[in-house]
Amino acid sequence: MKAAWLAGLMLVFCLTGCESDEWKSKNEQLSKQVAQLESELLIQRKAEQMRINEVNRLQQQIIEMNRTSKEQQNWIDRQNVTMDRVKRLTEMKSFSYTVLAEGTSKNKKEKVVYVSDVPDSTVDQETYLLRASIEFANEPEFTISLWRDKELAIRYSKGDYDEKETIIGWSGFRARFGVIRQSEEEHRLLLFLSMDDIDNLEFGKYTNQER
Repeated sequence: MKAAWLAGLMLVFCLTGCESDEWKSKNEQLSKQVAQLESELLIQRKAEQMRINEVNRLQQQIIEMNRTSKEQQNWIDRQNVTMDRVKRLTEMKSFSYTVLAEGTSKNKKEKVVYVSDVPDSTVDQETYLLRASIEFANEPEFTISLWRDKELAIRYSKGDYDEKETIIGWSGFRARFGVIRQSEEEHRLLLFLSMDDIDNLEFGKYTNQER
């Protein structure tokens, strides 16, 4: 009886041990599979990050190329504008002007200049302004206002006008087509497109600064 009991107990231990070894083997296999999957996922993440980095690098290159291309085009456009201005200046047949006043009722450092035969065209008025900037290039610290109408220019110099004639000021300002400002702080060319619209030109030493 005792021998049979011992034999049964040994059989149970044997079966239990076999089951334990089998579960251990399966656990090891699963652990290896999990480790392999983690390794593959890590490789995939690295590859994906490399692709993202490459896309970002290419996008940055495109941005830099576009910026460079835009800067080059801006430079070309400026050169074309300069060439056109020089061409117009060399084709000018005459430039006749009269200094009507050296100092006005409101600004003792402003010269009032009447320029004869200035056309109505904005492009032509720009050419006359550029020509005047060359003519008065060596003037020391002066504001020079350029006028197409002599009588209105004289009235302006004497202060003989109504600043509140219209909502945007004296109507006579339509005859003023340009202003040259020269000082240690700034050199500016202002082209008057209308009474309340001004274009700040770049030409030579005259730089385009914020008004």
